[in-house]
Amino acid sequence: MTRSFLAGFLTFALAASGAGAQGNLSTQGFGYPPGQLSTTAMSLGGGPAEVDPNSALNPAAVALWGATVMFMQYEPEVRTVKRLDVSSRTTTARFPMVGMSLTLGRRLTAQVSASTFLDRTWSSVTETQQDIGGTVVDATELFSSNGGITDFRLALGYTASPRFQIGLGGHVFSGENRITVEQRFPDTVTFSGTSQTSDISYSAFGASAGIVWRPVTSLGLGASVRVGGDMETQAGDSVLTSGKLPLRYGFGASYSGISGVALSARASFDEWSAMQPLRRAGSNMLAFDSWDYGVGADVAGPTIGRRNIALRLGARYRGLPFGAGGALGGEQSKVNELTFSGGFGIPLGIGRSRLDIGVARATRDLDAKVSVNPATETAYIFSFGVRVRP
Repeated sequence: MTRSFLAGFLTFALAASGAGAQGNLSTQGFGYPPGQLSTTAMSLGGGPAEVDPNSALNPAAVALWGATVMFMQYEPEVRTVKRLDVSSRTTTARFPMVGMSLTLGRRLTAQVSASTFLDRTWSSVTETQQDIGGTVVDATELFSSNGGITDFRLALGYTASPRFQIGLGGHVFSGENRITVEQRFPDTVTFSGTSQTSDISYSAFGASAGIVWRPVTSLGLGASVRVGGDMETQAGDSVLTSGKLPLRYGFGASYSGISGVALSARASFDEWSAMQPLRRAGSNMLAFDSWDYGVGADVAGPTIGRRNIALRLGARYRGLPFGAGGALGGEQSKVNELTFSGGFGIPLGIGRSRLDIGVARATRDLDAKVSVNPATETAYIFSFGVRVRP
């Protein structure tokens, strides 16, 4: 592979153009959004996220703890992509959430957290042939991206009354992607391989606000909004492109008026098109605004010893932010994701800690099938969350 071809492909890879290069549908563009949901909320299809103090969405919900709490989450994903008669499987390990809540008096609670906003980890291997000095030789091309964008949030939740909480949050969005383009030859004596790596960093600031209102004991309502300023991509000290942090707003409800059952539902909107100006020149990447809908049911399960096991089921439907399916320079289609999930929660110790386990099966497909190399993607997402009250 010549140096000029490598440079050209590197520009293409940084632009995040097509599914063919990245080998999947979900991590196109600037990456895949896990959703900033706790394991509990993920197991319930995201239904209770607006009233969940462990999900990094509504800052008012942090006031619901009323105690010092530490939490963290581990979430591996096993992804299978099928195109025509060919399929490939990859595994991605994520740590999408870590944080701590701290009481600052009787009414005020603060929470610091780091959650995955966009994850752009993918790799692709292609067997090809290269003409080097008139000699055609076999070659293996490896393309990979490792990185993403993290949301560092400081949230303050205030309990105005036992039925009403308000909250404000400050956000710093930061991260980087490392793009690697590598070529290997079977005949390493005659031909030496080549490798190029490029790092791109991201930065932006944002703010959020929210409320939680319980008009009656059995019904909880939550709503939140996040706004942001300019978002930039940088290589070293040079600004490559600039756009806006996506606006997000959402609302949800949780109902516990049925004995032993808690039902929840949520809808939220993300203005992902604000990130489209961040694409590199020559890229055909499209960013799509999308709605995210989720419902869930939390049922009181069996009692083991003194521990009451919570059983959870949920479903979620949303559009992913970045398009796929277009050849270089061609039109892309929106990617939709349908997820069915379940899980359970186990109290540990003397009730001061808890282990939550969830699993989700996601199906990702294009809005409209493209005529060239249509692809579908399925994934199993396993989530393990631990929270501890010191």
